[in-house]
Amino acid sequence: QHAGRARQNAPRRYLRIREATTVRAGGSQATLAPCAGFRAGYTFVNDNPIYDSFPKRILMDFDEHSFVADVCGARSFGLQCELQQAHTMNRCRGSSLANCVGLSEAGVLNVTGLRYPDEFVKHKLLDAIGDLYLMGSPILGAFEGFKSGHALNNQLVRTVLANPTAWEFVTQLDVATPVSEVARTQQIAAFAG
Repeated sequence: QHAGRARQNAPRRYLRIREATTVRAGGSQATLAPCAGFRAGYTFVNDNPIYDSFPKRILMDFDEHSFVADVCGARSFGLQCELQQAHTMNRCRGSSLANCVGLSEAGVLNVTGLRYPDEFVKHKLLDAIGDLYLMGSPILGAFEGFKSGHALNNQLVRTVLANPTAWEFVTQLDVATPVSEVARTQQIAAFAG
């Protein structure tokens, strides 16, 4: 984001979802479905009562600004009591309150608090978006995750890409409405409805 932008000699390529695809594992589910722009939703479920007072659901229509403004600052999070066990498993080695949200029975441990009231569900959505970008192009479609993690999101990506009728590459020239206008139109329609 700090490097700036450079004009390319080709139109931007998108991966447009043509058929809905759903994968499930245990009680989790992930879906990609057709949509004119990029819409993403996520439902965060955790049995620990520490999370009870925080929002569990998010649904967003994205444009070129909303990702940076509304989602990308959502940090990883975890329970302080589980950190030592994670370290013994060679996980979370760089975790600190400077780059993650720590939680205890008393609540959020970070002095500055949360960056967003719904930071936990936004971080899960951020994880999912990162997993979807492994498809190689920005997506024109709607993602919906219910307790999905990296493994299930990866399974969704592989399942979609394995079905050639479920997706297609298009360029900005192939899209009737400019992608940046789609989210704005969807937001206006949702507000008016």
